[in-house]
Amino acid sequence: MGHIPVTSARPGMVLQSEVVDLRGRLLIAAGKKWTERSISALPMWGVEMIDVEGDDAPAVAFEAIDGATLERARQEIAVRFANALRIIRS
Repeated sequence: MGHIPVTSARPGMVLQSEVVDLRGRLLIAAGKKWTERSISALPMWGVEMIDVEGDDAPAVAFEAIDGATLERARQEIAVRFANALRIIRS
């Protein structure tokens, strides 16, 4: 089916791909069915999207980002990560 937001997860859905935390540690193996408990824990683990099997999963619609918003985001990222870029280039 594909990736869906955690807010669309429902008990009984089956994971198509494993769920890992922000450090890459395995949280839930692929093929497991979702439970209320696992769904409620996802935000605490920093998980925002999951990959589920089947046609019963809701479709996800993403809004297009206009050019001005994208440019503001690029500028903000450049400011926030300026020091990191200097270190990498050194």
